[in-house]
Amino acid sequence: SSIIVGAARFLDPKREITGLCYNSTFGTISEKQYQDAVVQKNSCNAFFTQPSAINLLNDLKKIISIQNEPFGGLSVYAQFKIYELAKSLGFKVVLDGQGADELFGGYYGFPGLKIISLLRQNKKSELIKFILYKKKSFAYYKIILGDLLRYYNLDSFLKKKFNPIKTKTWMVETYTCNTRNNLKLKEKKIINNHDCSVIKEQLIKSIQHLWLPSLLRHADRNAMAFSV
Repeated sequence: SSIIVGAARFLDPKREITGLCYNSTFGTISEKQYQDAVVQKNSCNAFFTQPSAINLLNDLKKIISIQNEPFGGLSVYAQFKIYELAKSLGFKVVLDGQGADELFGGYYGFPGLKIISLLRQNKKSELIKFILYKKKSFAYYKIILGDLLRYYNLDSFLKKKFNPIKTKTWMVETYTCNTRNNLKLKEKKIINNHDCSVIKEQLIKSIQHLWLPSLLRHADRNAMAFSV
């Protein structure tokens, strides 16, 4: 979203820009300082929504009904509150940054996949520089380990090996398989070139069928709930 605000200001220095911001009251992490920096830099009008735990409880049944399927976390609720704010201010069209992380390698930056990519391309000096660059925290190395395990499909193996608790799935597997066959859905081909960057492969997967399609669906449901 900050990229869109900056681009809009660059293209039209005199246009009035309104920003809609969400601030979390769940925990100690806040993006308020970054939101304020974007607002100040681009001379925007900013409106904020900051729901409490009571608001979440009151809205929970409504957002479950709107989404009509399980969702991964409270980010979907944050987006719900943004569209609610947009409607209260009379906006019918809004622009957001959904998909930027999948397009540009955001989130935590996929450091483990960077290592695999450098190994594939036999760039040993770059690999050493990347690993030794600055002092990395234990949490950062956990991210790297997670990337490596997921890439080589070892994460699911280890979960089954060391956490063999069977949980019931929320949807019958035979139903989803039959539905896929009836609708003639085809798996999209993903590049598998060993000379290519592993990060690019992951981003293509993210955009085509891993993360972005479901995120856009959540966004569409939330937006339509408020006719935005």
